[in-house]
Amino acid sequence: MTWKGQPVGGAATHMTGVVNGMLDNAVDVEVLAPGSLPGLRAEVRAVPLRRIFHFQPWLTQAAYALEIERESESLEPDFVYQRYEPGSLAGLRVANRKRVPLVIEYNGSELWVEQNWSAAGRASRGAKMQQLIEDGILAQASLVVVVSDPLRDQLLERGIPSARILVNPNGVETDALAPYRAKSSEQWRSAGGLPEAPTVGFIGTFGLWHGVLELPEMIERVAAGAPDARWVLVGDGEYWTEVEVALARRGLLGLVTMPGAMPREKALAMLAAADVCVSPHVPNPDGSRFFGSPTKLFEYMGLAKPIVASDLEQIGEVLTDNVTGLLHTPGDATAAAAAVIELLGDDARRERLGAAALSHAESSYTWRRHCERILAAISAEHDSD
Repeated sequence: MTWKGQPVGGAATHMTGVVNGMLDNAVDVEVLAPGSLPGLRAEVRAVPLRRIFHFQPWLTQAAYALEIERESESLEPDFVYQRYEPGSLAGLRVANRKRVPLVIEYNGSELWVEQNWSAAGRASRGAKMQQLIEDGILAQASLVVVVSDPLRDQLLERGIPSARILVNPNGVETDALAPYRAKSSEQWRSAGGLPEAPTVGFIGTFGLWHGVLELPEMIERVAAGAPDARWVLVGDGEYWTEVEVALARRGLLGLVTMPGAMPREKALAMLAAADVCVSPHVPNPDGSRFFGSPTKLFEYMGLAKPIVASDLEQIGEVLTDNVTGLLHTPGDATAAAAAVIELLGDDARRERLGAAALSHAESSYTWRRHCERILAAISAEHDSD
């Protein structure tokens, strides 16, 4: 997702985190991309899109791969790292030309997302070609980095050897979030013009998997038990209007601030104003395993916020109930609301959970540690050749 031409959301955070994490591991990074990202500490070799609009969006990526390949002529990389996008052969073409390993960051099948998470509920034209490209890239990559065990299992079913798959959850730059931890939530509310009231925060791209359709009922139930509570819902996306309409129907809009998508620094300031943060993810509608590694979860941890989250796959593995957060059954708005009310009324417990979440993020889930694991896997794969 973009906001005034700038990438926002988990994908942008992940890309920035990996580049900065590589720099923190003393790797010289050459970034080839249309432009930079907020917070990126590496210089970007800008490769413009010569043709932005195609009959199908994935054809833009297919054409752009040729531009990337041309721009890489003068480079001598030790390995190529690419976040996979539908139709993009850029990383594979460069790695093959330079005869170096290809590391693919694979965050799930976009075709599956279109069929299961989009309002249209169908794959785009050219789906068969997209699938062939995806299969070819995954088969030829030296290392495929996925964020969760379900994604690893999907790749195993597709014939990718386990030795070439690295499960590596998302992360957070805890040091970069120190300024947001330095002030109290009350101070951030004052700075942001928010009401002085107990505040619950959420950030996301308002897609189905974020559990945003659970928010109106959760907010209503919290209002019944903690009528002074206010909410900040940061982000935009497919279900933003549906959530707004549901809140209006329940007479709750006066309790909620919905600023839409925002630049990262402003979004973090909004989250810093919250006393509790929520991550109400829901299972996949087709019954398959939830394969996400929510970036918001790690950002909440890095901000030292007490978290109320669904006990769903990796979320329930990263968080320990009543130690680094409070977990509830996915889709149970009643239980989620009860946990929020409980935390809003207990300052000491909020402090304890937030501090433990931050400590866990610092020890296990920084982007530096994330990239350490990638580099170790590359080295192990090289040694086995």
